[in-house]
Amino acid sequence: MYFRWMVAFSLVVAGCSPYAVRSLEQPTVAIPPAYHHGATGERVLGQWWREFGDPRLNAAMEVVFAENFELRQTWSRLAQAQALARIAGAERIPQVEVRTGASRLHSVDRETTGQRGSSLTRTTNPDRYFVATGLTYEIDIWKRIAARRTAARLESVASRQDVEATALLLTGTVVNVWLSCQEQYALLDVLREQIQVSQTLLKLTELRFSVGTGSAVNVLQQRQQLADTQAQIPVVQSFLETALNQLAVLLGRAPGSLDELLPGRALPALPSFPQLVSPVALLVSRPDLQAAQLRLQSADYRVAAAVAERLPRLALQLSYEFSARSWDTFFRQEIGSLLGDMLTPLVDGGRRRNEVARQKARVQELLDRFGQTYLTALREIEDALVREHQQRELIRNLERQMTLAQSTLDVSRSRYTHGLIDYLNVLVAVQSLQALQRRVISERKTLLSRRAELYRALGGRWTESLEAPTAIRLAALSGGRL
Repeated sequence: MYFRWMVAFSLVVAGCSPYAVRSLEQPTVAIPPAYHHGATGERVLGQWWREFGDPRLNAAMEVVFAENFELRQTWSRLAQAQALARIAGAERIPQVEVRTGASRLHSVDRETTGQRGSSLTRTTNPDRYFVATGLTYEIDIWKRIAARRTAARLESVASRQDVEATALLLTGTVVNVWLSCQEQYALLDVLREQIQVSQTLLKLTELRFSVGTGSAVNVLQQRQQLADTQAQIPVVQSFLETALNQLAVLLGRAPGSLDELLPGRALPALPSFPQLVSPVALLVSRPDLQAAQLRLQSADYRVAAAVAERLPRLALQLSYEFSARSWDTFFRQEIGSLLGDMLTPLVDGGRRRNEVARQKARVQELLDRFGQTYLTALREIEDALVREHQQRELIRNLERQMTLAQSTLDVSRSRYTHGLIDYLNVLVAVQSLQALQRRVISERKTLLSRRAELYRALGGRWTESLEAPTAIRLAALSGGRL
């Protein structure tokens, strides 16, 4: 009768949870209707690095998605999280065990008989063979098991978002390194042209000195200017080689083995300005924000599990055993039992109560982290917009300076040829123009990097199509379904 009452009671309260899990889908910060420095775009972003129109970059990015070791680690962590979710879900299913065994009991019985106290010894060695099955099942009265399972499943989905966030960050890193390589290639080409110009000027000064219209100082000054330009080559070459090494490692290869994936020697043109994702849509387009929201929701389910842990638990145990003294009479003795246990925690030193407090504090921490992550995402976009705008202005000013510097050099050379000014004026004009030529290349690369930062900050849904490497995917699938 008591057992029937417990079953009836469990059926009545099954599905009840003492803690109402909240829907925590948005951060507790004001979401602006638009960006402060927003602009109208022309293109909707997909795989954003393709905007640069570089087939080699596109091919390199595919290698990154398949071979980058940092990304592969996140895939493995995802497989671990999925396995943990399946482990948490296993509590919903009755646990069945089978035990088999055999035993021999050695028994000696000594009895005293007769008037003289003679003894009689009896020795027995009975054997016993058994096969027993046991079933254990907890009735999830307060949704404790369901809450833990849901929390683990949300954590596994958050791990998938971690994979996508890592891939998004990697695309930004790869593009920046790729542009750095192209910048150094372009600087090398410009330096070689500048060296040729400086060598021509050196021949001119040496010729004028040989015919008596120039001075030895002019020759020495031009030689120094040529040596200074030549000294830039090792510096640029060093930056190039280290950037290529970094790119190779990002592609999961040893330095020096890029082969067909070497970047081109020219920087690409700046792509058309993209359409901006609205601030509210950013919650969906950024995988790091989705991961933060999922972990926040998972933590709230863990609060529900911790609250349920303080309440009574009902478990059913069913066992059945076949035993015999010999194999030929194996199924003649049977013992079965059905037991219901109600476990009610009474004194635990405050452990369960403090676990609830800890989990609630964890929810508040993750809620604040969600808000901070969202504000950081907004700042990244605003910063990228401001930096690109100011970078455009800087390049326009540098280009005007370069035009003036070229005109200054042309006039200075003409006047020097006619003996109207000293060669120092020509030398200053050459140095100014060449420095501007090199700086414009670097600032154009910076402008492209600013655009890449904007692309990455906007996120995108393209990460949803990413697939794990074959070996990791097969290992994850072998565990079963969530």
